[in-house]
Amino acid sequence: MVRRQAELLQPSRSSAHYTPRPLSEGDLGLTRRLDKLCLIAPFPRVCISDLQEALPQCVSPGIFNTDERPQLTTRDAMKKPEDIEILFVAGFGPIVDDREASRKLYQEAFGISFKEEKGGYLHTEALEGVKTFALWPLSEAAQSCFGKDSWPKEIPVPQAWLEFDVASVEKATADLEARGYRILIKAKKESWGQTVTRFISPEGLLVGITLTPALRKEKQ
Repeated sequence: MVRRQAELLQPSRSSAHYTPRPLSEGDLGLTRRLDKLCLIAPFPRVCISDLQEALPQCVSPGIFNTDERPQLTTRDAMKKPEDIEILFVAGFGPIVDDREASRKLYQEAFGISFKEEKGGYLHTEALEGVKTFALWPLSEAAQSCFGKDSWPKEIPVPQAWLEFDVASVEKATADLEARGYRILIKAKKESWGQTVTRFISPEGLLVGITLTPALRKEKQ
């Protein structure tokens, strides 16, 4: 009977479809938490235990059957807290494209006295609260990370640099790689004696995990 009525009336297919049901609060919460995971680690290697910990309120207890999955390295075993032991902030400062404009602000307007190195690197170790404050030219940052003066177009241009001296650069680097961060340079020995691993943070900072002998002597 219904089929015969449809043949006579010939309704369009779109008008016969039901109205989509809106997402539930649980589904929306799950989406938000997954987005948060992607912001924390832009290049994640997420395992089941990551999702179980991150989504406890949105996922029913039985949705992950851990007995049926292969035995993977757990997050706790892979990410030991002692792998990244920060000793102090080694340095901070903007990465500058217009050197003269930055010099006018920080040197002339703010009155900061800088030492100038080859390549236009302006730095000072005389400001309280940070070991080094420096205006790092983008071309010099590119040289440090990629061995050339231009920053690659496929990688976001950093607005500032931040370095943390750690107990072990090698352990910290391995931990960051395990968390899915894209490492630009790994345990590189710089000409001034510093060993550094660099990567771009989710906020767009050029972050360095470092061992800086000169600064550690000052600390002692």
